[in-house]
Amino acid sequence: MNLNDGEGCPGAVQCRETKGKPLWKHPDVPEDEVCRGCPFLATKPEAVPPDIAEHVAAALGLAELQRGGAAFAYPNGLTPLEWATLNGLTRGKDRAEGLKADRDRKEARKKKR
Repeated sequence: MNLNDGEGCPGAVQCRETKGKPLWKHPDVPEDEVCRGCPFLATKPEAVPPDIAEHVAAALGLAELQRGGAAFAYPNGLTPLEWATLNGLTRGKDRAEGLKADRDRKEARKKKR
């Protein structure tokens, strides 16, 4: 469960290059030390557990193909594992978008007050 309202780590490179982000604020502190105290550590792209990294990479690759116009015939266009990884990625993105929309609505209500 994401307890950060759909926000997550942008990754070390973007964090280091984006004004206001933790790695940008602390350029002389080792990355692992800065990240250890970050509430977004669990969502850090570089922190994907090794046992699922291959599946995450496969899902991201399939999603990229879809964005390029590829279509996969069901059920034999992909293996069951590929379908599962792609579906998991889609569900995760949908959930993150929903949390972001909720957060945006809350911010809009605060601004109206």
